[in-house]
Amino acid sequence: MVHLDGDENFDQPPQLVWQSLTDPRFLCECFPGVDSIVRADEHSAALVVRPGFSFVRGTLEVSFQFADVQPPRVARVAIQLKGIGSSAILDARFEVTPFNAGSRVTWSAGVRELGGLLKAVSHGLLEGAARKVAADTWQQVRCKLARRSN
Repeated sequence: MVHLDGDENFDQPPQLVWQSLTDPRFLCECFPGVDSIVRADEHSAALVVRPGFSFVRGTLEVSFQFADVQPPRVARVAIQLKGIGSSAILDARFEVTPFNAGSRVTWSAGVRELGGLLKAVSHGLLEGAARKVAADTWQQVRCKLARRSN
């Protein structure tokens, strides 16, 4: 299965980074290819995205819920993807710590289950797509955090 992890450094203080990353409305604004936000509350969200990958046609319904939150540092997120003939369940986790004058986010995400047509997609193609989504999402988080701190 696909598993990604990494570290992201931010100029903003840990409190601001934590508040932003645990706000589903903020995260919906950062996810690439958002077509519409169906619902966003304090602990969960659902949105429709148009992924830019040839192996996924149409739209995907993405829903996520914070499953374990340990303020002000650690959170785990359960993510479900559903599309025409495809589905996936993912788990993500992140930890926010002070770093230099700002913050560091240590994160990981992994696919727990693939369904439908996604089962037939090669591991390399799925991992490449997941890396692209992660990089684009972190870039948007970075931009939006910079605007929030100004």
